[in-house]
Amino acid sequence: NTWALYKVFQDNYFTTNDLDRLRDLGYNCIRVPFFYWLLEEDYAPYSYKSSGWDRLDWLVSECAKRRIWCILDLHGAAGGINPWHSAGVREPLRNRMWKMESFKKRTEVLWNEIAKRYANQSAVAGYDLFNEPRPPMANETKPDFQQALSNDVLPMLTRLHRAIRSNDTTHILFMESNIMYTNMWDDVSRGEIFLNFIR
Repeated sequence: NTWALYKVFQDNYFTTNDLDRLRDLGYNCIRVPFFYWLLEEDYAPYSYKSSGWDRLDWLVSECAKRRIWCILDLHGAAGGINPWHSAGVREPLRNRMWKMESFKKRTEVLWNEIAKRYANQSAVAGYDLFNEPRPPMANETKPDFQQALSNDVLPMLTRLHRAIRSNDTTHILFMESNIMYTNMWDDVSRGEIFLNFIR
């Protein structure tokens, strides 16, 4: 059974032994990547899986026992946020979130639910809103990247910021750009935001 095998893989991919080793090596914070389908299926949007919550809850709890902070990283959002395998979506279905409101809404509501669940968890350092955004572009010139940043990435980050802050006003928000662009956010002085520059 394929799904039984996959569950065995999930159960053994990262264990308490790994957390013990990280603690013993002196690490005090880890970034935890997960795909949207850990918590919801495409055939059942907005219906969140208890098995996914259980897995994240377990990790947060085990990190707390070892005094390790975790950054919850939505590595792949519904519809895909870049054209690469790391988006967690199969070809040719990648990189559709930017142009489809249904995927944007699902991502917004998912972060709302995540923030609601972990708002009072001190072991959670913060939330990485999405990994390596790369909206579709006609070319790969600097003006194309800047236009994608202005038209797609920043509006979505702003939307997710509002969704999360409606439930959680304390955790750090990690925001990634689509280019090494230093003027990414109009209000970079705000202490709850950490900017990641991707080149």
